[in-house]
Amino acid sequence: MNKQREDSLDSRCRLISQVDPHFALRYARFLFQGVDFEGKELLDIGGGPGIYSFYAACSGARRAVCLEPGIEGSEEFWRRKFEKIASLLQAKNVTLCPARFQDYSSPHDAFDLIISHNSINHLDEASCVTMRESDESRRTYQFLFRKMYDLTRPGGKVVISECSHLNFFPMLGLRNPLGRDIEWEKHQPPRAWIELMRSVGFVEPSLRWEYPLRLSAIGRLLMSNRVIAFFHKSRFVFTMIKPA
Repeated sequence: MNKQREDSLDSRCRLISQVDPHFALRYARFLFQGVDFEGKELLDIGGGPGIYSFYAACSGARRAVCLEPGIEGSEEFWRRKFEKIASLLQAKNVTLCPARFQDYSSPHDAFDLIISHNSINHLDEASCVTMRESDESRRTYQFLFRKMYDLTRPGGKVVISECSHLNFFPMLGLRNPLGRDIEWEKHQPPRAWIELMRSVGFVEPSLRWEYPLRLSAIGRLLMSNRVIAFFHKSRFVFTMIKPA
């Protein structure tokens, strides 16, 4: 990315942060490391007010669809945030769709990129909780990943960000000070998701563990691993590809 375009991305991302303080450019760059948005069409599953859909659009995506079922009913704040960001960025290529992934039907063939940031476990929370013991729960998620596979173009990529249930603090019966609201029983380790995605045809998993993002390059090299994540937030990101 050239300097002029990087400066433009930085300034546009500051507008996103004005509306949603949870958005951090440093984290977005970590999350989408190695992802090329240029000219791509993207589906953002459980994307809230669409902060990563807008980030993708600012990074060159041709079209982004943000699925957020929470905007149905009383949670209009998602829609208001979305509309405010869209207005600030003058973004015409990002759409907010009030639908569950299970119910979504794309008017187009498929997407080049599908992202699920902190949402994969919420697609079916009951099945997620019992996945390690229940074949039926695993079949439920296989069905969901098969739909994801069908919505991904050949050669397309899926980005999954989640946290593992394996964490130092809850194992001691303590609340993690870095993630006080995490319901650990509703999460699974990355290998569980990767195995299910492999079973429907996705290939080439690439896994990274989140680390304190303010660290230097040497710090990142030393601390981006499962052991450090276990004492941090147990958060990971992985990508898989639909064969071309």
